[in-house]
Amino acid sequence: MTGSQQAVLDRLLRRYLDRAPTRYAQACWQEATEPGAGPITFSWAGPLTVGAGHYYCIKTPTFLIEYDNTQDNANHAHSVWRHLLHDWGADPLREHYARDHSRAAAG
Repeated sequence: MTGSQQAVLDRLLRRYLDRAPTRYAQACWQEATEPGAGPITFSWAGPLTVGAGHYYCIKTPTFLIEYDNTQDNANHAHSVWRHLLHDWGADPLREHYARDHSRAAAG
């Protein structure tokens, strides 16, 4: 990433972290950015057209953030923050879709 892209990614991460209790957010940030922890990556799926459905994932060595705005013509967003060391492999976004957005749940 370029320096400006990295700055945008850092601001985006801070949007999520700033919504958590301060000490927890600071600890998560420190774990993710300590020397030797590994890279922070950003993945995107979908077009770059404003208003089109899209998904992104920010992955750090210790947590990941998923944002999914692909349902209802990109008018129904979900955001999940998973701490990879503490959630024991749960997949809250998949569970939410199965529970609340399946055909069975609609009936």
